[in-house]
Amino acid sequence: MDNFNKFGVNLFLAGACETLMQKRDLDKLSASKILTDIVRVMGFKKSHASSFADRYEEYLMQDARYMQMFQAGRNAMNTYFTDEAAGVMHLEKALEDWNKPKPREEHAGPVTVLFTDIAGSTAMTQALGDAGAQEVVRAHNRVVREALTFCNGKEVKHTGDGIMASFNKTTDGVDAAIQMQRQTATYTEQNPNLPLHLKIGINAGEPIAEDNDLFGSTVQMSARIVDKAQADEIFVSEVVRGICAGKAYGFVNRGGFAMKGFDDDPILYEVVWHDQVAAE
Repeated sequence: MDNFNKFGVNLFLAGACETLMQKRDLDKLSASKILTDIVRVMGFKKSHASSFADRYEEYLMQDARYMQMFQAGRNAMNTYFTDEAAGVMHLEKALEDWNKPKPREEHAGPVTVLFTDIAGSTAMTQALGDAGAQEVVRAHNRVVREALTFCNGKEVKHTGDGIMASFNKTTDGVDAAIQMQRQTATYTEQNPNLPLHLKIGINAGEPIAEDNDLFGSTVQMSARIVDKAQADEIFVSEVVRGICAGKAYGFVNRGGFAMKGFDDDPILYEVVWHDQVAAE
C-alpha cells in the first residue's frame, strides 16, 4: 500500500477511534493512545504515529476528501457495533472513493458566504477554563466541517470563534446551516457539561476572491448578519431568502437591523431548523 492510501486509512481509523471514544466513554488521551498504536501497525514510526494522533483534526480542514474518509471511519465503527462484518466492508468502499480523481472546481456567478460563531465564547472560557473551552471549539470544528463536506461547502478560514465558508449553491449553504444547528443540539444533549451553541449568518453575492480568501460587501454583510443572530439561530439576508423562495424552508421575518457600513437597515430572516416548527 502506498503512502497516499496509508494516509487515507489512518484518517478512516481516526474517525473509527472517535466513535469508539464516544461509545465507550473514553477520555481523549486514551483514544489518542489507541489511535497511535493502530497507526503504528500500518508501518509508521512511533513518533509519526503519535504526531498523527495529536494533529489529525488539522488535516480535516485541508481537503474535503480527508473529512469524507474520517466520516467513513466513524460510520464504519457505528455499524460495527451492530454488524461486525458490515462494519469491516466500509473500508473497501471508502478506499474506492479515496482513489477517485479529484473533481475540477469551475464556478462563475454568485457565491453564498456563511459565518458561524460560538455564542458566548468569552463567558464559556471563563466557566469551563481553557481546556474545556478548547474541547467545545473542537466539537464546533467537527460539526461545521462535516456539514461543509456533505453540503458541498468550502472552508475559507477559521476565525477563532467560528468558521467562514462559501458555497456555489445558496440552498447548499442553508442546508449546511440547518445540519450544523441540529448536530450542535445533539452534541449539547450528549455533553451537557460542555455545551455548544452556534450563531450562523448567511449572505449571497459576488465577493472578490484573492489568495484563497473572499472580500467585499457580500462578506461584510454576512459577518454583520451573524453578529445580529442569537444563540441557536440562523439569520439570512433578503437575497438568500429570495433565492430560496419556493423551496422547502421556513423563514421568519425578523425586521430591519442597523449595520455599520450599510445605509439602509437590511431586513433579516431567521431560518426555521427545528422540525416541529412550521414554516412561515
